[in-house]
Amino acid sequence: MKGKFAMIDGLDGCGKGVAIDAIVKYEKSKGTKIFDANDWWGTDLSKEPLHDYNPRIEDLKDMELLVSSEPTYAGVGRRIRNEYIKKNGRDYTSWLIANGYALDRLELYETTINPARERGVHVVQSRGVITSLIYQMVDAERKGEAFSTLFDHLLNLPGNNFALLHAPSLLLILTVNDIDGLMARLASREKQDGAIFENVEFQRIIKPIYEREYIKELFENRGTEVKYIDAGISIEATGEQAVEIWKEHLKK
Repeated sequence: MKGKFAMIDGLDGCGKGVAIDAIVKYEKSKGTKIFDANDWWGTDLSKEPLHDYNPRIEDLKDMELLVSSEPTYAGVGRRIRNEYIKKNGRDYTSWLIANGYALDRLELYETTINPARERGVHVVQSRGVITSLIYQMVDAERKGEAFSTLFDHLLNLPGNNFALLHAPSLLLILTVNDIDGLMARLASREKQDGAIFENVEFQRIIKPIYEREYIKELFENRGTEVKYIDAGISIEATGEQAVEIWKEHLKK
């Protein structure tokens, strides 16, 4: 893969968007041609998607940086956002949700991310396979659906396995210590996803998992550079740290 691939992850509301916006602003200052897949899809779930499929390499034309997110806002990804993880009173098993994410991920990698990276396009993406490995595992346990070797089952779902075979070159994990303050920030933001995972109890459970050594090693063993950002300092500091890490990563 000629193109770098930065996956940015962490708790809900921790500042993933801030980090990505800062990197995009930095790249624009260099004159980089940027393709935002979120603009391609359209992120307003109350409206019909602008494109209900993922952009192909020919759609990217001469772009140099691709901005993406998981789940997508097309096809299965839109179904996940609109139905599976929305607080609508309709429950779905964690296993069904995990399979949905994995399928959405497989399509995104095959149709968009891998062809872009092969051509030398850099990719910056909000969330990814690490989210599934943590969120779906905890969700299953909380719902009493846990079964033996759950983590291995998640690893071996085709979409997850494929994503790990084509692991990001950089995994940027945003961390915070004040979960209550984080949830207050989440409640006050303009964009409201209404996802079932956006609650204090769930976020408190998954926080230490993001910081466990086996999660870091899972990606480092596949050639990924793993970096952590303290997103609790300030919004400005989060963006500055993200840009500095990105700049250093591009040099490697």
